[in-house]
Amino acid sequence: VMGFGGELRFGDKVTSSQGEATTVSWLGVRGRTMAAGEFFTAEQAADAASVVVLGHSNAEELFGDPWAAVGASVSINGAAFTVTGVLSSQGGGGMMGMDADAIADGTQT
Repeated sequence: VMGFGGELRFGDKVTSSQGEATTVSWLGVRGRTMAAGEFFTAEQAADAASVVVLGHSNAEELFGDPWAAVGASVSINGAAFTVTGVLSSQGGGGMMGMDADAIADGTQT
């Protein structure tokens, strides 16, 4: 897992986000579930595909509805990513002080 922080953008909407370049095992290890779409696949990770899973609050802030985020293109610090899914809201804090619902997990950063 490699962490990053920065700007998450969809069109003219911008929010700050903390994220991780991670592996397909992240979802199970962290005990998280999906609200919309799917977590990225092993094939996407192996290909270093530019895909990302958004935290619930990031998806709501940028799209209003988590399902509207799935398949959309967002930029993270200027790099383009396709949203494969949105995490269910966890509420509360995440690891290392990160907001557990304001994250972006992708195969690369």
